[in-house]
Amino acid sequence: MKRKVLIIEKSEAISFLLRTVLQKQYRIVSDRNCISGMASLQMGATDAIILSVDDIQDINYDFLRHVRSSYLFLSIPVFVVTNNHSPEFRAHLKNLGVTEVLLKPFDPLYLQKRVQEAIQESEFAFSNVSLNFSNVEMGSLKVSI
Repeated sequence: MKRKVLIIEKSEAISFLLRTVLQKQYRIVSDRNCISGMASLQMGATDAIILSVDDIQDINYDFLRHVRSSYLFLSIPVFVVTNNHSPEFRAHLKNLGVTEVLLKPFDPLYLQKRVQEAIQESEFAFSNVSLNFSNVEMGSLKVSI
């Protein structure tokens, strides 16, 4: 089964380029705004997000903050493509937990490679998590498995 990549990009040309490069390897869900993008994200497992964000006033920036602050989406690699060449803005995005910031124009083949690597890394990290729930106590409830 193909992994799912969510693309939220305002520019139809860039969205088309991303879909064309990624569609052989991934199932692509492409949205032009973060409102429909959030609905797509909540509808099923998403393995990576590619998001266009140009400044902190951008509504996609609010979407990014939500995705990075929600435990449900924290493990999803997020790639930001931006026109904003400010080093401070890029550093700010990295501090939010963005996997990688790519400046427009960007190399779509490089992005394809990085998406593949990030998905593999997140799968590896997830597969190495082991939870031990034996003898868990929760208040007055004691559970032994």
